[in-house]
Order: sequence, then structure tokens, then C-alpha cells
Amino acid sequence: MQSSVTNENLADYSNACALGGWENMVRLGIGGALIAYGLMKRSKAGLALVAVGGGIASVGLLPADREKDEPAAPKKRMVRRAITISQPQAEIYEFWSKPENLQRIFPSIQSITTLPDHRWRWKVNPMGSYTLDWDTEPIVSDPPNVMSWKSVRESPLEQAGSVTFAPAPGGKGTEVQLTISWLAKGPISAIALPFLGKGSAWHAGETLRRAKQLLETGELTTAEFAG
Repeated sequence: MQSSVTNENLADYSNACALGGWENMVRLGIGGALIAYGLMKRSKAGLALVAVGGGIASVGLLPADREKDEPAAPKKRMVRRAITISQPQAEIYEFWSKPENLQRIFPSIQSITTLPDHRWRWKVNPMGSYTLDWDTEPIVSDPPNVMSWKSVRESPLEQAGSVTFAPAPGGKGTEVQLTISWLAKGPISAIALPFLGKGSAWHAGETLRRAKQLLETGELTTAEFAG
């Protein structure tokens, strides 16, 4: 089957803010090391190290020329990818509307469960015993053309996504376009975020590749990341 993945990248920013000197770099290094070690310990002492490391790292996220009490603005990762799937548009939309399917195609996602009020709870296990979960709510649901969601206000990170579905040129199936963004709210989330995948662009492209494979063949194989 013919398929295509676009290389259009709206933005692919680092969640870390611009550093303002070697002192901040040292703080980030020490804080990150303490968090990683604490997560590996899987104990109360380890959690204490995570808290200490998070405090040190958060100071390192502040540019040197800013006031100490002025928080640095985090930056968002956003990427857009598209692929052609040789299946009817309505069938593909129905597939994407079910969280049990999305947890199979989104890399590194441990589970997506349905909550009241049409919310979904996303859960990942990025490293060690540390788990990160957040809730999303629907923004637009217009079958079979578009669906979108965003994380709720109290979530530890901001995640938003949209998927559009349109007939592919020449009647060759359906073009599926995925736009997704991530924004960490705290130092621990910022450090854990890269473990969601090998970069935002890879994450979106791999999600579409898995969706295409499942919809066209009914099977899923893991592709090695090269790049």
C-alpha cells in the first residue's frame, strides 16, 4: 500500500529554558542526577532525593539575568505529521475514537482509560518506578472528520492533540493528519518528558505508522528507530 509521512514540523522545541551561565548548567546536572538516582532507588529515601534534585534543577532552569523570584517561561514541543491509510474514512475515525486503540499506537503510553465526563486518563512509566499520568478532555468531536483533546488544568503536563481525516487524492484511502504538543509544568515532568519517545517528531510519526499497520493488516510490529 502507498503511504506518505510528511516532514512538516511546526515546532520541536526543548522544554528546558535557556540557561544563563555555567552555574545553571551545574545545577541542572546535579539536580537531574539526583532525580534519576532517586527514581532508581524505588524507596522513600529515593523519593526524597527526587524532591531535592527537582528543587536544584528548577533553580537551574532560571536564566542568570532574571530575578530569582521570576519563573522562566517553559517552551512547548509541537509537531505535525500525516500518512495515507488504505481504509474508509469512517472506519479510521472509529478506530481513533477508542482509547484502547490509542494506547496501542502511541509509543511509551502504558494505558489510556475512560473516566466520567468523557475524560481519558493517560499513564506512562518513563523510568524506574516513577509513573506519570494526566487527564484529557475532548475539544472537538466531529465524526468522521476531526477529533481533538487537551489536558485538564490540574494535570502535571500540558498535552494537546488533534487528528483530521480526509479522502486521499485519487481515491487511495484516507489521509490522516496528527498534530500533537507537549509542555511540562514542573522540573520532574520536564526531565521525564523525553522518555515518552525519541523526540516529538519520532513520536508522532511512529504513532501514525502503527495506526496504518493495524488498520491495514490487523497486526503490529515494532520498528527500530534510526536517527
